[in-house]
Amino acid sequence: MALRCLLPHCPEKWPLALYWDSGSQTNEIGRAQGVTAAFNGIVRQLRRAGCYEEVFEP
Repeated sequence: MALRCLLPHCPEKWPLALYWDSGSQTNEIGRAQGVTAAFNGIVRQLRRAGCYEEVFEP
């Protein structure tokens, strides 16, 4: 459901599809690598759209 909420903010759909597909892999390493790559792609798009800002607390 959360991936669906990101649709309007992600012009490129490949990270969302990759995240979904990678999560269902049976190979642990492949699943972790795919989900991490997809997550990075999602974050990159959200930053470009101005929807994601990192907050650093001392």
